[in-house]
Amino acid sequence: MKLSLSDDQWKTISGKLNERKPSSDLDPLVFVMAEEGTEHADPRWTTGETLLDSIVKTCQPRPSITHAELFVPTNVKTETPHFATYIFKTADWIANNSDNKNFYLNLHGGMWRAVPVACVDAGERVRVECSKHIGTPYSLVRYAFSAPPLRSLSGMLPSAPRSSAHCATLTTRILQRSLPELKMEHNDAWYGPSTLFIEAATGTMAKQTHSYLKETEQLRSLVETESMTHAHNTLLSGSDSEVSLLTDDDCDSAIRLMSTRACSPDVDSETQRIVQKQLATALLRASIVRRQVGDDAVASS
Repeated sequence: MKLSLSDDQWKTISGKLNERKPSSDLDPLVFVMAEEGTEHADPRWTTGETLLDSIVKTCQPRPSITHAELFVPTNVKTETPHFATYIFKTADWIANNSDNKNFYLNLHGGMWRAVPVACVDAGERVRVECSKHIGTPYSLVRYAFSAPPLRSLSGMLPSAPRSSAHCATLTTRILQRSLPELKMEHNDAWYGPSTLFIEAATGTMAKQTHSYLKETEQLRSLVETESMTHAHNTLLSGSDSEVSLLTDDDCDSAIRLMSTRACSPDVDSETQRIVQKQLATALLRASIVRRQVGDDAVASS
């Protein structure tokens, strides 16, 4: 029987096929977004945020990382890159809006460090896995099992999708289930924000990521161009209106090169910290600022 579709059905199918870009420099990348602790709690924080900051800093090794979440790149306007859980909330995708900009770039601006994780089709695989964990309840108690002496019992805790978790447990769980080739050293409940950050930034994961990016750069002939340098500088220090004029391709290519530098074994810890902070700023401005300016332009037209 010959297949016959209406014009509306063809438009729907065509729209779905064209919704995603066929290829991007960020397809093999996801990022662990880690928030650095501060010496003193910010007076603008809620009581819950202040309490959690104190607990995590007390129980975790240095560097002091008080929160971790996933950033999954996307050029699809209906998708958001942020997947996270916060105290008193369940895990979910975080919508891009003005509150998002205030949270990531104003209230917590300058505190983020981005750690790249690279595998074949990492973005798509992690995004699919994240959706299986929507609604995961937040657990403050689990922090006790990510530090000695209870950490030795962490393997006894459930790790299935939607089992209770704090931010680092959830992030680890999704990475382990979607990217098993990372071969992370411990079970998901073992990790706190700092220990997850240390393994992702300096352990086997970092070496795998750097090796993958360097090898695929050679295959793609990805070299720094004038437009990529412009995108890099604009994402870090340009105005919001200048950021909004950048193309997806230039942003993706600039972020890809920054990712390679962020996991390079040839830089000292302080230089790595600076590059990770720059990478986080670039990711957040590329996603939040460009989308918000675009949405504002549509709303005013």
